[in-house]
Amino acid sequence: MSPASPDPSGPVFSYRYPRAAVTADAVVLTREPRPRVLLIRRRLPPFAGAWAFPGGFIEMDETLEQSARRELREETGLEVDTLAKLAWPEVSESE
Repeated sequence: MSPASPDPSGPVFSYRYPRAAVTADAVVLTREPRPRVLLIRRRLPPFAGAWAFPGGFIEMDETLEQSARRELREETGLEVDTLAKLAWPEVSESE
């Protein structure tokens, strides 16, 4: 697959290998009386420099939990014992 030509209306992204269009984000909260949330600054486009939850695209062979753990470790160096699913969409196989 060759890279797409630049589009004056914004960046174009193309990927060499199949990629699921599903992301997993990790929302990490402290257990203090006034909880704090962990955010990262995005390093890459789109939205480079913006604040975000640690997360990213799942790999083709991993679960949402594995992806959330991997992204949290890659982006922050943190390993957590417990993760809980907060929300996920219902998607039929025809979509």
